[in-house]
Amino acid sequence: MDGYWKMLWGWRGPHRIQTFMWLVSHGRILTNYRRSRWGTGVSATCPCCGNADETVLHVLRDWITNFFSFVDCRDWVLKNLSKRSIRVYEFRWQTTYMTTCWHLWTWRNKAIFEEGFQRPNNPTYVIQSFIRTIEEVAEDHLQKNPHHKEIMYIGWKDHWMVG
Repeated sequence: MDGYWKMLWGWRGPHRIQTFMWLVSHGRILTNYRRSRWGTGVSATCPCCGNADETVLHVLRDWITNFFSFVDCRDWVLKNLSKRSIRVYEFRWQTTYMTTCWHLWTWRNKAIFEEGFQRPNNPTYVIQSFIRTIEEVAEDHLQKNPHHKEIMYIGWKDHWMVG
């Protein structure tokens, strides 16, 4: 398990996507199914398709296609994170996978909570553009500082006022 988590936290991309994928793998994003189990009166049904319970896998996997048949969120996330050498178009799979999941979840939330929100006409272009930016920044960073690590120690100092 440690190797998988190192892949997630070692990924060179926005921290908000890493955190989101960690939440996904632990089944902690607030889908309608999860909210309904808290007894809040929210229906567990997916508000977009109305055909199934809105679970994490339904929102992030089943909408695209049933391209992996893992039953568990953690297995699904970790198996996809381990596919480091696969490239989709010119992008690494890890970046493509995590960014696509993050966008799907963001658009789902906006569709539910922002009146008048419409998904992009060309979601593939939006996602690929974001991925391209992530990979360009990572590549640029690696070229400038291939092995540069800086350790910075921080701490608290007590300042007492003597009167």
